[in-house]
Amino acid sequence: MKRILLAFFALLTLTATHARKATEVTVLQWNVWQEGSVVPGGFDAIANEIARLKPDFVTFSEVRNYNHTDFSARIVEALKERGETYYSFYSYDTGLLSRFPIEDTLPYSPKIRTMVACTNSPHASASVW
Repeated sequence: MKRILLAFFALLTLTATHARKATEVTVLQWNVWQEGSVVPGGFDAIANEIARLKPDFVTFSEVRNYNHTDFSARIVEALKERGETYYSFYSYDTGLLSRFPIEDTLPYSPKIRTMVACTNSPHASASVW
């Protein structure tokens, strides 16, 4: 009887864990402190850590787009070189990466910079703001 109960609870735990992961979304929020430019190798360290963690969404603060560069495009390309696919868009002082195609962006308010709609994901659709 103990074996049957133990097997039942193990199965229940595995089922609950599997069900929870089907709706799980991972988010990494990161203050990249001047895009990692202040620390030697900082930009590569940012890209390496995102590639290691593989979050669904990454939000950045302290994006400066130094020397008229596009930080979002640079980090997307750096991740592509590491075998990861992310989507993004240009933003003046923040940033967002998404594993799912970004359908639309909309400036929202001075405090909430951008609303983003993502579709074609296993999580249906998501809005990030």
